[in-house]
Amino acid sequence: MAFLNRVILTGRVLNTPQLHYRPDGSAVVHFLLELNDSGGNVQKDLWKKGMREGQKSIFRVIAIESLTEPQRDFLKIGQPLLVVGKLSQRNWKTQEGRVRSQTEIIATDLRAIDENKINPYGRGEKDEETF
Repeated sequence: MAFLNRVILTGRVLNTPQLHYRPDGSAVVHFLLELNDSGGNVQKDLWKKGMREGQKSIFRVIAIESLTEPQRDFLKIGQPLLVVGKLSQRNWKTQEGRVRSQTEIIATDLRAIDENKINPYGRGEKDEETF
């Protein structure tokens, strides 16, 4: 039996992306993606005030190699973003001996979403042009 590890998420960039380099010289970008389960688009003015409705989830996204260069141009706090990737689970022990874990998204594709092209009423001409 074959297993599939693929996720497609849309959300907003929650923090300033951090660019790091591995010892081998390859670039890695880390940032947080916030998903909001409010059932609709979050209004921009509420986002700026820090007021978010509904349940939210926050995931750490890691992008490597070829994805890192273009990201510097469009990844900004509050930017709507489509992330395609796979789930990864990290486990570690703290100095106190507690076991910690974190689920991360290893991105294989990132796309900025143009909010002006999103049709909130379902499929339609503008909706099809979004991606």
